[in-house]
Amino acid sequence: MNKKRTKERWQKIRYFDEKYVVQGGIKRLTEMKNNLRTLDDIAEQFNVSKERVTQWMVEFFDERYDPREERRNRKIHFMLKYLKKHGSKDFEKVSRDLNKHYKEEALKRYNDFKRQSN
Repeated sequence: MNKKRTKERWQKIRYFDEKYVVQGGIKRLTEMKNNLRTLDDIAEQFNVSKERVTQWMVEFFDERYDPREERRNRKIHFMLKYLKKHGSKDFEKVSRDLNKHYKEEALKRYNDFKRQSN
């Protein structure tokens, strides 16, 4: 990133922090992004539209924000972690109410892991 663009970005961040100080400023926006909060949640926090939040994500983080895939991956990761520790029989008992597709993906990855370990 060139110096002019970096300077412009910091100016925007300072303005954002001043304008949205009560809502938590850039620190709160970053936390919400890192915690994979929905556009609706973030828009409500800052009392703006989802479109405005989308614009901020591009302005401040150089990315289009869509947390759905990352949330899905995190859930599957923790299911897989549980499977590795407790096995598939115990997982079946405790996972009845979980998303069917996520469970299938976690079990697939677990079986792949077991095959590679042998």
